[in-house]
Amino acid sequence: KKKKENRDDSKVHQRRSRPLRPGERVFNKVPIVKRAYKKTPLEEAYSDATLSLVEGLRHGIFPDDSNALDYRRKEALKDWLQLLSVTLPPELELHVLIDDLRTNLDSISGGKSKFLKTIKKHPIKEKKWSKSCNKSR
Repeated sequence: KKKKENRDDSKVHQRRSRPLRPGERVFNKVPIVKRAYKKTPLEEAYSDATLSLVEGLRHGIFPDDSNALDYRRKEALKDWLQLLSVTLPPELELHVLIDDLRTNLDSISGGKSKFLKTIKKHPIKEKKWSKSCNKSR
């Protein structure tokens, strides 16, 4: 039985896209600790949604690098941030960023650099999309 278990471990290790972290092989067998190494699909979806929203903010709000938002765009941003504030689940951990953007709307609408500085004050945990987002269809 021990040989079969070792063979199974080596097959799993060969299929992995990244090397095992120190102690991961041992900890993967302990249910509570295993969770520390692998996100659930729901957690991956939340991380991907958070990263997508922040990237959308960085690249989609200002039409070019230097211009301030005109009245129409500023009002649209204000309404959109209000909608996000009341509809996004707390698990996305974006409410502090959204509240900061809403509070400082006059300042951040003055130029892209001020807007980006405000976003940088609220770093997100994940900097890369999950494997499910990177799969080509």
